[in-house]
Amino acid sequence: MGAAKTITRQQPTLDDALGPYQFDRRRANRQPARGQRLAVVFGVQGGRWLLPLELRDTCSGGLGLIGEHALEPGDRVTLYDEGRRATFIKGVVVRSSVREDGRFDLGLTC
Repeated sequence: MGAAKTITRQQPTLDDALGPYQFDRRRANRQPARGQRLAVVFGVQGGRWLLPLELRDTCSGGLGLIGEHALEPGDRVTLYDEGRRATFIKGVVVRSSVREDGRFDLGLTC
């Protein structure tokens, strides 16, 4: 018979304790971003519409955007690059909050 294999138990880490929140965009380092994108929004309640959005920042977990209209968490978004119809990013809205100027900060996980 062969030698028995040793199984070592690893101690839980902070990431284990956070569960699904370990990939939360708020924990990632952000880099400023600029530019406009055209979004096709697939509403969580149904419907589909176009919405111009402004890039705010980017990180390993997604994008920060600014828009004229609120979106709901769970809305699916496809962003198209300025002037390039074949370049796109797909994501899901995880946060939407009103800004002082009346526009909306949007958090997109992708």
